[in-house]
Amino acid sequence: MKQSLFKTRERLEQNDIGLITQLSDELNKYQPLVLAIMLSLQEKHPLHTVDELMKLYFLIWSHFRSVPECLKRQLSEDTFEAAYKRNLNMLKYLEGESIQDEKTKITQSDLLKVKSRDLLVMILHCLNNWSQLKQLSTRDKSLELLAMKSLIESFERFSNG
Repeated sequence: MKQSLFKTRERLEQNDIGLITQLSDELNKYQPLVLAIMLSLQEKHPLHTVDELMKLYFLIWSHFRSVPECLKRQLSEDTFEAAYKRNLNMLKYLEGESIQDEKTKITQSDLLKVKSRDLLVMILHCLNNWSQLKQLSTRDKSLELLAMKSLIESFERFSNG
């Protein structure tokens, strides 16, 4: 799985139009909510940044497209929003926590619940290293990561029944 994730990332970085078209078509057919999320990025970011963020959403889909349940059932806005709110509430809670060790324990515990940690780590790497994404403010980067983590968790919950 890791190797295919790296290969997909490389192909996306090289703007492989065949892969991008295939993933777009699949999202349109199987998971239109993800496509809507991707299209809404244009309202928040410059086009060159949107391009790199969209590649990360394609990467997420490429990871889950082989899960039969992700091809049978569409992710609902309610499922995604519930995951997003849970993650947002955790961040707000962490802001109020004054003991650094507690913040670390809570964060580690939360991240250990994500089964697709390789994917999440790769996304974080791209957010911190791709030229346009490096320029995002810490706040914007955090909000995009929060949305992507929420999407990953939604697909994981979705694919586990």
